[in-house]
Amino acid sequence: IPVRSYLPDGPGKQTTERVCGPCHGVLMLLDHRRNAWAGTVTNMIRRGAEATSEEADEIGRYISTYLTPAQPPK
Repeated sequence: IPVRSYLPDGPGKQTTERVCGPCHGVLMLLDHRRNAWAGTVTNMIRRGAEATSEEADEIGRYISTYLTPAQPPK
């Protein structure tokens, strides 16, 4: 089963997989559910993740919607 199948479906999933997955794998996102992701996304962009500001916003919306402690893992 590809790793990407573990992330919940929703707008921004593909961008999140493409930008975040190469460095540390998307499963890390499932293990580190938080309520505030904006700073993390900004930090990853500063550290070399390749994303436009629009893509960074899309990733932030996706993980803030689908990967918070209130959202149970699938």
